[in-house]
Amino acid sequence: MNGRFAFNSVRNRLGFWFFLVTLMLLSVATATQYQMQASSLRDEARSKLIAIRDLKIAQINAWLGEREHDLWMLAQPWDPSSALSHLRQRFESYLELFEAYDEIFFINAQTGRIEISTRREREGADVAGRAYFVKALERREIYVDDIADSKTLARPALVLSLALRNPSASQGVLGVLAMRLDPEQSLYNILRDRTGLGATGESLIVNEQVVAVSELRDRPAAPLRFRITAAPARLASQGATGVIETQDYRGIEVLAAFSYLPKTRWGFVVKQDLSEIHAPIARMIRQVSVLMLAAILGVSVLSILLANTLNAPIRHLTAVANRLRQGDFGARSGLERTDELGLLSTAFDFMADAVQQALRDSQDSADKFRQIAETIQEVFWLLDVDRRRFLYISPAYDKIFGVPARSLYDDAASWLETVHPEDQARLAALRTQCTAYDVAYRILRPDGSVAWLQEQASPIRDDQGRVVRLAGVAADISARQQAETELVEAKQAADAANRAKSAFLANMSHEIRTPMNAILGFSHLLRQGQMSAAQLTQLDKIEVAGRHLLTLINAILELSKIESGKLVLDESEVCVEAILRNLVSMLSDRAQAKSLSLRVKLQRLPPALIGDPARLQ
Repeated sequence: MNGRFAFNSVRNRLGFWFFLVTLMLLSVATATQYQMQASSLRDEARSKLIAIRDLKIAQINAWLGEREHDLWMLAQPWDPSSALSHLRQRFESYLELFEAYDEIFFINAQTGRIEISTRREREGADVAGRAYFVKALERREIYVDDIADSKTLARPALVLSLALRNPSASQGVLGVLAMRLDPEQSLYNILRDRTGLGATGESLIVNEQVVAVSELRDRPAAPLRFRITAAPARLASQGATGVIETQDYRGIEVLAAFSYLPKTRWGFVVKQDLSEIHAPIARMIRQVSVLMLAAILGVSVLSILLANTLNAPIRHLTAVANRLRQGDFGARSGLERTDELGLLSTAFDFMADAVQQALRDSQDSADKFRQIAETIQEVFWLLDVDRRRFLYISPAYDKIFGVPARSLYDDAASWLETVHPEDQARLAALRTQCTAYDVAYRILRPDGSVAWLQEQASPIRDDQGRVVRLAGVAADISARQQAETELVEAKQAADAANRAKSAFLANMSHEIRTPMNAILGFSHLLRQGQMSAAQLTQLDKIEVAGRHLLTLINAILELSKIESGKLVLDESEVCVEAILRNLVSMLSDRAQAKSLSLRVKLQRLPPALIGDPARLQ
């Protein structure tokens, strides 16, 4: 079998498949022919129904025209002076000639009562309110009343009426001549003729209320008893003309042609079941199915033969692929062929070599990653965002948290259970948002101790930009946090000691300056009295030492204000000339005492400067 279908190239095999392509083309041609014939059958059915509709309408109009002609012939000539018996005899002769007429009668225009009738028991009956009387008086042509139930016939009847006018205009209308017809004996015979409509076709008439006024094939007692809601009857009663595929009053799919008869105000429908119309198509489908089945069998046989040819090398490649899938990455096909399957085998072996090398590189990368992750002191973790499961947690978790990390692979939420209650909501919200974050939080170890962690995380996205994983690192910063806490406490203690020193210096400066001012004041009072030269010299020494000490006290007070942050500079206009004049007045005595000349030489200065005049002086 293999030798029979052995080819040295795929091109030869493609030649072998030409037959199959030919078979496909044949199938397409057959399907196209089927579509064309099916379309032709549908068009033929539509044309046939339209022709039958138009023929039936022409027959109904011809039948109605004959009845109108009879009425005109009976009305002309009309001699109002003739005896009633003569007119009745004339009416009865028409009844004998035409079986379709049930009654011929004359209605007095003034009284609205029947004066002459072929049914004598109806003479004198009041019909003034009947449509065939009222409508006839309003027009000069024959009025065709709608089919209605007749008490005399005990079944539906049709009345045609015509107003008889006196040649003398002074007398006007003499009366109304009417003829009652039995549709069963005439009109319905036209509808019962179903020539060309097959075993399921029929024609029917509805009035303006879409009530059947003719017999129906499946409802013989339908006239004036059955309202039809199907689309063709409804459209015909509204004055439309057309052909549609729809459901009829039985709920069965039909092809219906419909139109409107304006003189009688009837809607006319002729229809046939689609199942009967499509019967030739169904037979054609069966024939085409048999042909296609034979073609499929032939194609199947050829496919099996061709598959046997290609099956051996493909099965071999499949077996090698399964060995690779099971971990035997040294498996190779080793097929030595000259055709395209040989090229495929060679490409397969190259692919296996590439896969083996890629797996080695991947394993090396995984080993390096695992070594790094297991060596670092921080906890490295990888979270699947969609399934909310940890894909990896480094061993450092056991040491930092004091519990084994394997519990997190079963329940990722157990990580949050170790977090301090005050920090749980914040950490959970950050992980749920799947955005990059850097946060510090506390954990509670099983021994009751509290540890501080600094956690950083970043999202990992797929090709569509959707976040699929979250990678993070959590480091134990308890020692750093403790050092920062101690540093803050030490700084707070130093700040408190510095503030206490500043307060002490400020208080001491005030305490020392008060008696020093008193000493300087008393020395000034003593100088105003009678003092010897030696005493004056002693007072000068007291004043110099006191002022020097007061200067030191003021400096210490200013220093304490600066350290305590209470020093406030006065921002106001400064006149440099005035400050220098004050200095000269204060230092002139000292200068004179030392036989010095104190002079001030100023260049031109701006009229107003901003500064602190007291501290500047």
